[in-house]
Amino acid sequence: DIIADGASRDDRFLDPITGVMNTQGLQASIYELENNYKTNGEEYCYISLYVEGYDIVLSDYGVSVAHKLLKMLTGIIKTSFAKTAVISRNEGAAFGICEKGISISEVLDQVSNCVTLINKTTEVDGRSCRLVAHYGASSSSEKDKGQNILDFTNQKLHAGQKGRDANAKIKTEI
Repeated sequence: DIIADGASRDDRFLDPITGVMNTQGLQASIYELENNYKTNGEEYCYISLYVEGYDIVLSDYGVSVAHKLLKMLTGIIKTSFAKTAVISRNEGAAFGICEKGISISEVLDQVSNCVTLINKTTEVDGRSCRLVAHYGASSSSEKDKGQNILDFTNQKLHAGQKGRDANAKIKTEI
């Protein structure tokens, strides 16, 4: 089981800086979640989270402080979502989070809390920083059949649709 945590997790799927999954692990997990959705109808949600300000910390303070920031962000994300959430660092300060078994409204509440905590962060390793978190969120039933949930959610992120799209076909209970 790719989603397994602890010693049973495959190191090929881990981000060495944060200890959460990397993009390869995320892809494998989404493949499993999507198959489960198609087979059993068990919905899942995907959140694409991007933290603006990481690049400035990296250029102003260097790799060591930037890595501390990534670890701090990972801690905030882990505390904001359920222990069963699949969390990945995709690149830079871009993260992916998958949740299953809870409603999209609950997921949106979790991501709202996460964004608030990230946006309140004003320093890392004793140095000042300004962070702004952006996100897109989708449920497996919201996307078209055959559409990749990562692409669909990233389109929402880039279009500025931060979760609560009035035109979305989102089931409120999973």
